[in-house]
Amino acid sequence: MKNLLNSIKSLINDVKNLGTVSQSLAESVANLESAVTQSKPQLDDLQKKIAEFNFKTQPRLTRIQELQTKMQAEIDRLTQITNQK
Repeated sequence: MKNLLNSIKSLINDVKNLGTVSQSLAESVANLESAVTQSKPQLDDLQKKIAEFNFKTQPRLTRIQELQTKMQAEIDRLTQITNQK
């Protein structure tokens, strides 16, 4: 009987602790939602700047890729000529 009473008391304490932890979690989630909402304009601005950067650099990156392809073709050609001798 004592064991059963101790189990019930323990269960009641656990339920109370669960309520406290649940409330703390709800507050943390609310704080997180608030922080995400507040940071959204900065994130949107950052994404816009990244898109602009990618747009501006794409022609240069394409040109670099073209030059690399030409250089590799020339290296391959010269290697082939060297190997034939």
